[in-house]
Amino acid sequence: MNDDVSRRGLSTSDANNIDVSAPQGGRSIARRLARRVILIPIIGVLAMITISMTATQPADIGFRAGRLAELPKSPNCVSTQTSQADKKMDPIPMTASLAQTIDKIKSAAGEMPRSKLVREESNYLHFEFTSLIFRFVDDVEFLIDEQNSLIHFRSASRVGHSDLGVNRKRMKQFCEKIK
Repeated sequence: MNDDVSRRGLSTSDANNIDVSAPQGGRSIARRLARRVILIPIIGVLAMITISMTATQPADIGFRAGRLAELPKSPNCVSTQTSQADKKMDPIPMTASLAQTIDKIKSAAGEMPRSKLVREESNYLHFEFTSLIFRFVDDVEFLIDEQNSLIHFRSASRVGHSDLGVNRKRMKQFCEKIK
């Protein structure tokens, strides 16, 4: 430091007053880096919230010819009627009347957080489940097959690729509550 002081023509007392942590007229590199480290996750979270808020209900929600819609190729979904073996789950045995079964499904959904019934028909229920932090919406459908005494279901995320197993876990909970 003494060589630098003498080259600049400064005395030792002047050199002690120099701030070496920041370039003249600018912020320290550490402060700029800290701001970037904080801003990047905040921007990411805001982007995810924006995406979740703009996701609309898929056009294929519902059932046709006694079947729920096929699942997308992404891993964030499960169904009892899918042709994709890795996403297939067993239907729930129907052990009560149609009216009692519908009540059981509604009751089970009501016990789960952030659920909302959006459509009800004589043998069909559609719920929306919203995640706590990012407000992602999952569509959960039930189709009651009285003839075969089975409750079919489909649970799929509206956006994203992975759901970290949330839909499968939720439907396992439903199976336990409804049986």
